[in-house]
Amino acid sequence: LFLRLYGMNNSLWLDEFGTLWTVEGDFLQVVRRAFSFQGQSPFYYLIVWAWVHLLGISEITLRLPSLLFGIGTVYTAYRLAGDLYDKRAGVITACFLWIAPAMVQTSVDARPYALALFMAVIMFYGFAHATKTGSRSGRWWFIMGAAGLFSAHYLLIPIAIGIAIGYVWFPTLREKYLPINFARDLGIQLLLVVWGLPQLFQLLGNRGRLSWLGASNYLAFFELIGPFIVWALAGFFFRRPFDSGVQRAMTWVFFWGVTSQIPILQLLDLFGTNLLHQRYMLVIVVPAVLIAAIALNTIPRNIFAVPLAYWLIFIGVSFAMDFKAYGAFSRAGFQ
Repeated sequence: LFLRLYGMNNSLWLDEFGTLWTVEGDFLQVVRRAFSFQGQSPFYYLIVWAWVHLLGISEITLRLPSLLFGIGTVYTAYRLAGDLYDKRAGVITACFLWIAPAMVQTSVDARPYALALFMAVIMFYGFAHATKTGSRSGRWWFIMGAAGLFSAHYLLIPIAIGIAIGYVWFPTLREKYLPINFARDLGIQLLLVVWGLPQLFQLLGNRGRLSWLGASNYLAFFELIGPFIVWALAGFFFRRPFDSGVQRAMTWVFFWGVTSQIPILQLLDLFGTNLLHQRYMLVIVVPAVLIAAIALNTIPRNIFAVPLAYWLIFIGVSFAMDFKAYGAFSRAGFQ
């Protein structure tokens, strides 16, 4: 929490001033400005608008919703891993996710990325419960999480492709979450986001103006999931049997979630739209941490210090570099 609160009242950076301008007016102005200026849905901005009109405008109140979304993301990930695997996996997932540099940064950034992460983990949580128990509540969490993720940021929705791949690939995911129910839920999701499709098509039609990054960085994802790569690889070398087919299938769903978001953005780059930036890959942190936590249970204690040392060095250097460059561990107020 200290890593987040230190510098939380620093001056806003450029994109956060865009958020401030978007939420300064009345309800209809927020909607209009979100679509026309931000090029995004008003979902996040209406939440911040209500928040700052209740508490007043300041750097802290603009950023506080993101902090609450970050806390919600970690708690939901804890519940997801705990219910799907065991309580130890839930605790490990929560710890790794809470201290991940990307999570620290987004949870004090007055931008929609913390909300998108929260919606992504709700989507995975709902899908896991629907496949494990067939519960109607799990299906509704899945529906709302996917629709919320799309509404929070259109460009982060490709991670949901991993769910579709896993559902088609593994029969065990279809035993209790019947295909007719899955198709019905996809239809409901589409109805909930259909209002945003024209905006998405407009963005794709004007994709040339989205290319503001310069040279393509095909390793942009490494800063996000680099701390967890060694854990995940170690888990493949020291695999142990899963307690159920749903556990095995969901682990692959998390893997395909990571490997869906990255190739889609790299494919867009081939067609002239360079979006290879960490902000458009942030959602992969959630499944990456889940995979790492699962792998941790398989690593023998006599070599446990090796991946742990790598993880500590990676995040330690990351936070030290951010503090030196931006004056805050979360990069708050770096402009």
